Amino acid sequence: MKREEIEAKIIEIIASYANMPQDKVELTHSLQDDLSIDSLGIIEILQEVEDVYKLTIDPEELGVVKTVGDAIDRIEKELNRN
Repeated sequence: MKREEIEAKIIEIIASYANMPQDKVELTHSLQDDLSIDSLGIIEILQEVEDVYKLTIDPEELGVVKTVGDAIDRIEKELNRN
C-alpha cells in the first residue's frame, strides 16, 4: 500500500475524531495538544485503524505516537511488516 493512501485514510480517521476538516489536519499536529484528542480518543483511533487495516498494534508502542505523522509512520511500518 502506498504511503499516500495510508496518509489519506489516517487523516480521515483522525479528522473525524478531532471534529475538523481533513484539509486542516497537518502531519506535524500533536494529537493531544493541537487536535485535543485525549488518550481514550487515541485508543479509539487505534481500534479503528486496526479494523480498517486488519492489524494488531501493541498499545505500549503508542508512546512514540505524538503527531499525525508519527501515527502514519507507525501504521506504514506495521503494514510493511506483514
